[in-house]
Amino acid sequence: DSIEDMDNGVPVSIEDWNEKLGGFKGGELTFLGGRPGTGKTRQAISLLLDLAKQGTPTLFVSIEMPEKKVYLECVSIMTGIDKYRMMRGNLELYEVNQCTQTGLDLAKLPFYILDYRQATNKWTMISRVIRRYKRDFGVKVFGLDYIQIIHSGIDKIDNGNILHRLTRVSNDLFMFCNATELDCIACAQLGRQVEAKPLKRPTSMSDLKEAGAFEQDADKVVNLWRPTSCGVIQDEESREYKKSETEWIIVKN
Repeated sequence: DSIEDMDNGVPVSIEDWNEKLGGFKGGELTFLGGRPGTGKTRQAISLLLDLAKQGTPTLFVSIEMPEKKVYLECVSIMTGIDKYRMMRGNLELYEVNQCTQTGLDLAKLPFYILDYRQATNKWTMISRVIRRYKRDFGVKVFGLDYIQIIHSGIDKIDNGNILHRLTRVSNDLFMFCNATELDCIACAQLGRQVEAKPLKRPTSMSDLKEAGAFEQDADKVVNLWRPTSCGVIQDEESREYKKSETEWIIVKN
């Protein structure tokens, strides 16, 4: 039936994502990798907001970022106003009004935020809350920021081995998505080895930090490369990169 109906999942406004990755089909685990400052958290939030605007309930679980900053990121994405200008209060009156209206619009979207910074970061606890949001609010896609700082809750078994811990978390996350038919966008850090690559461009699965833990479980892996954050000003044809310009490199699909 899916083949006959050409079921490509829930689409987003990024046409290439729909065409090459097939939207969000349910039960899939997607890793979004990037260096610090690449904007992987912002991109994940942007995808979730995009789905929420279409009426698909989404949830963002923050393990590093305060809830207030997540909302600030949302307003920045929806208005196009630089978030650092907002934080400094360096806004024109019309921009203040724009942010106020955007805040009201955001409150109407089926987009939810969980601030889990103060929790023990145990995946068991987080998964229970996600199940509750699925049951009570119909959430279909959730985001995690970020995978490498989630703990399984049974770390004594791993004896402090980070690869063992992340393998357990990744496997639990994979089975959770399959069992609940929820899509997950999990942000992930890149390893230091990418710094030695030409232009610091993450072109392979192994560029993820502790990649061996995620290799089998991931349905999709997309690495983000932001030239200006890597000190790359121009491309091969001497065209200057814009500050916000980001390349999405699909390394597993």
